Amino acid sequence: PLPMSALRRFRFARSEVAGIPALISRTGYTGEDGFELYVDAPHAVSLWLALMAAGKDAGLEPVGLGARDTLRLEAALPLYGHELDDLTTPLAAGLARFVQLDGEDFIGRAALLHEREQGAPRRLVGLAMRGPGIARQGYPVLHGEATVGVVTSGTHSPTLGSAIALAYVAESLIAPGTLLGVEVRGRSVPAEVVATPFYRRPHPAAAAAPAAADFTALGAPESTVVAAPADTVTTDTTASPESAPDPGAASHAPEEGDD
Repeated sequence: PLPMSALRRFRFARSEVAGIPALISRTGYTGEDGFELYVDAPHAVSLWLALMAAGKDAGLEPVGLGARDTLRLEAALPLYGHELDDLTTPLAAGLARFVQLDGEDFIGRAALLHEREQGAPRRLVGLAMRGPGIARQGYPVLHGEATVGVVTSGTHSPTLGSAIALAYVAESLIAPGTLLGVEVRGRSVPAEVVATPFYRRPHPAAAAAPAAADFTALGAPESTVVAAPADTVTTDTTASPESAPDPGAASHAPEEGDD
């Protein structure tokens, strides 16, 4: 058996969940503590039913990618295709801590060293909207009449009760408190550069409560195993029912002042 508390964050182990062989990873893309479970596709339905049955009394509910995307944006986690692409450097994206520039040589190291010394032409920042409107991917960021950046992700935050966004702006404008604007449907909506993450989940000492529990304690449901077309599937359990927003408040749901 694998006790939940034995698996440190960003680590993985092979064990069983409800009697099903699984790769258990203490990772996720929501900003919440949790686990991702990788199993062979033929076991996916049985695992899903076991998880839902085990969490029924605790109010466990499934949520979709809209809720996941809202959570990851509140946690200011960059997403490929939005904040990340093949033209964006880790320094610009705020990911320099993951690159060892002072170690061995690698392709692109010289360019990154130059950027570290000279500064990145643009940097990823958090924006809190100070007027009605939702900043969406591709919307221009303004400083006065000048376009100084572009929004990469934006939504209404159910946790904060206001609109937030991530955007790339000129490095001279990244200080928290800087007042900018976002062009929404032809008008400039006030926005303020703020520190990220927008929301950080509290980690009280009591969070270690499941220490005695283990994944194998989940009861296997009496159900027919149905084969899925994919070779392997993953079940993300990182969005806890206490913190996950209403799926109806997904990051692409229309809000007042939106398109």
